[in-house]
Amino acid sequence: MTRGQLNGIVDRCSSNATDSRVNEHHQILRGKVVSAVESSHSDASSQEDTLAKDITSIVVNDLEEIIHLSNTTIANSNVFVASHQKGSLLYDAPTQHLQANGKRRHSLYVTTNGSRQKIRSMRISVVFNGSFVGQTYHPGQISVVLVHYKSDDDLHPSTIGCIESDTPNTMEAFGFIIIRHEIPHTTVEDGLYEVVVTAKANTNYSISLSGKIAVHVSEEVKNMLVDCIVKKNELEQCIQRASSLDAPMAILRRKLTIENNLLCQATKECDEREVEIERLELELDYRDDMKDGGASIEASIKALETEYMNWSKTLANRLKVNDSLTSEMKNVSYEREASTLAAKGLEQETDSKKAALSQAMSILWGEKASSMTSLKLNLPD
Repeated sequence: MTRGQLNGIVDRCSSNATDSRVNEHHQILRGKVVSAVESSHSDASSQEDTLAKDITSIVVNDLEEIIHLSNTTIANSNVFVASHQKGSLLYDAPTQHLQANGKRRHSLYVTTNGSRQKIRSMRISVVFNGSFVGQTYHPGQISVVLVHYKSDDDLHPSTIGCIESDTPNTMEAFGFIIIRHEIPHTTVEDGLYEVVVTAKANTNYSISLSGKIAVHVSEEVKNMLVDCIVKKNELEQCIQRASSLDAPMAILRRKLTIENNLLCQATKECDEREVEIERLELELDYRDDMKDGGASIEASIKALETEYMNWSKTLANRLKVNDSLTSEMKNVSYEREASTLAAKGLEQETDSKKAALSQAMSILWGEKASSMTSLKLNLPD
């Protein structure tokens, strides 16, 4: 998913540096700053559970899970299907610097009202290092916390997220902190999100915030219908490709049979002449007893050598043709097998989606619409 497709989900991103004289809005957050080291998983989990009590959207991992939801649940809730694509970058601040006791807030406003896509989860990654003073390296030290304002007049923002990783900076390695915010089976709430970074020592850092997307079930059904059409066309093409190779394979088999016979004949002719030449050469050992001194035998040997040379050339050509046909046969066989396997895979993939697709279509648009669409798409029974 491109960043352009996220318009309407992420409404505003900003970065604000502050000192001790902050405005009232930032003073609200001052008491909420929690060290990433000090925050515990249990605290984050309790906050996530509190937020989960007010679920307005239900997220399922795939369309198959909709079968296990009741019609009432689907009718009364916005059901979204988790996208399994790689997370999309929502916010990025590549080069930042904070002096000791400095603080900076990175803001992101999420608004998804009426959107067919929602943010399923957030992941904040912070990489940091320190600085040299003379020849002495002073490691960077920061704490990171994620807070959420449900509305513009929210005076009590919630500290959210769970720390996945908290590695300190050393002379040998960068430090990094990873915070993940995800409420099981629902989407990320709208509102203002702020990543508050507090430095305990001079620190250079970069921060990125990515989010995984969930698509509304109706959009997922439409996407799956389109995918079924594509898969159906690919299946037909694979079947046609495999069938179109049957005739060439039959012709190649016939050519190989004929060529093998010719190859065997050329080999036999060469062997026979080689044996005859050896026999005549043995007879020449007795040329002194012959009236012509073995001249007739030498003439026969010369003629046989000429024939042997011609048959050897023929044999070499037959071997080349045989190798070429064998290689071509292997390629065609491989292509046909690949097309057949691809067709089986596409058929199995389509069959695995049929039940969930039919169920979802029936729930969303009724049995008649489900049957008509399935018939029009010619989905496999």
